[in-house]
Amino acid sequence: MKRLYCLLIILCIFLCACAEPALHRDDPTAPPRAEDPAATGAPEDTAAPQEEEPFCFYTVGKAVPLGIGEEEVIAILGEAQQVFDIPSCAFEGIDHMLYYSGFNIACSPLGEGYFLWFIALTDDSAETAEGAYVGLSRAQILEIYGEPAENEEMQITYRRAGTRLEFVFEGDTVVEITYYYDVALG
Repeated sequence: MKRLYCLLIILCIFLCACAEPALHRDDPTAPPRAEDPAATGAPEDTAAPQEEEPFCFYTVGKAVPLGIGEEEVIAILGEAQQVFDIPSCAFEGIDHMLYYSGFNIACSPLGEGYFLWFIALTDDSAETAEGAYVGLSRAQILEIYGEPAENEEMQITYRRAGTRLEFVFEGDTVVEITYYYDVALG
């Protein structure tokens, strides 16, 4: 039953990926945000911007960066416990879903190979580099990560350097943590 629940969550996430993309800050049609200097009339900061590091998943002391090839994923993590091929709704072709203990990975076709664009942490045996895991409260996530890019009733989203980290809630409890490689989604 737990496996069926996890598969349903993954299916929901993939269906959400097929929805219309949200307007991004660099989208000229997006409304200005309050923290945008042009929106507030404040002078722009002329200091050189610091390069943000993308979100990266770590497990057993090994980094699993988004955007790497499927072969690299397997070299880092070993063979998956289960692998499913499903039609991709975000890309043309077939996605490879790799299931490991505590997390799932989606690799999608790009050019001659497959690349990692999605990681879902499904239980408390896996955690983010900052120490967040399934089962924490909304307040604990906000304490760890600070102000999110998006703060909705059932989801908190953080964005950094072409990647996204989302926390899905049931009530006040994290039930799933998801990494996305937005660069691949355009």
